[in-house]
Amino acid sequence: MEKGAQVRRHHRTTPRTTRVLGALLLVAVGSLTVGAAPPPAGATPLDQVIPAPSKVTPGGSPYRITAKTRIGVDDSREVRRIGEYLAGVLRPSTGYRLPVAAGRRAGIQLRLTKEEFGAEGYRLVSGAKGVTITAARPAGLFHGVQTLRQLLPAKVEKRSVQSGPWLVAGGSITDSPRYGWRGAMLDVSRHFFTVDQVKRYIDQLALYKVNKLHLHLSDDQGWRIAIDSWPRLSAHGGSTQVGGGPGGFYSKATTRRSSGTRPRAIWRSSPRSTCPATPTPRSPRTPS
Repeated sequence: MEKGAQVRRHHRTTPRTTRVLGALLLVAVGSLTVGAAPPPAGATPLDQVIPAPSKVTPGGSPYRITAKTRIGVDDSREVRRIGEYLAGVLRPSTGYRLPVAAGRRAGIQLRLTKEEFGAEGYRLVSGAKGVTITAARPAGLFHGVQTLRQLLPAKVEKRSVQSGPWLVAGGSITDSPRYGWRGAMLDVSRHFFTVDQVKRYIDQLALYKVNKLHLHLSDDQGWRIAIDSWPRLSAHGGSTQVGGGPGGFYSKATTRRSSGTRPRAIWRSSPRSTCPATPTPRSPRTPS
């Protein structure tokens, strides 16, 4: 009798348990479907930008860069220069013409506005019809372009034609740097780098919105910049480097060319010459 009661109680509780488990399963499945849809294959998520933007709002359809894409710019010399810079990055790998022209009917639009973005802030909005980058200053537009570079596949940086698709995930990014001085140093005194290597280094820094370059031009291992009144400084001081290599130096023309690879008011180079040179510790084998 008692055993039968236990059996009946067991059968009465089984449907209740099933309902509870079913409800939990529905909740679990529902939680997986709630939220923003992941970006399509081939599109970098908006929150993968480095450094992390101030605000990211993913959503909507991605924009696809095609052979019909144009880059629209405001009627400003600086904005046009930034547009040409962007086209110069994208053309080799995509194989597209990507003409740069004034106007508001373009797949990629660069705009200056009176909105409060600060000196280097910007907003990037991407959708099925195009990508618009808006800023108050040219520096902000330039940083927005760097964000666009990061949102495209890494092979967009190649200098030969690559296969697409070239997708920019849908949504918006609003960003402004936390620090005004974001610098890096390149020591060309101890190890000489060619102008093309320096320009490549600057381009890599710009991709991550570094805006100051500390260029270490002289020390006891080498003097790297020509000075008209002291020609032997570069002729002799530029002929050495750590490890015994041939060294080298920069003429005034090449110095201007390397520092002028970015639009004005965006990049600052801080040359450093150490006189007298920084003392080099003696090797243990060096006699007193």
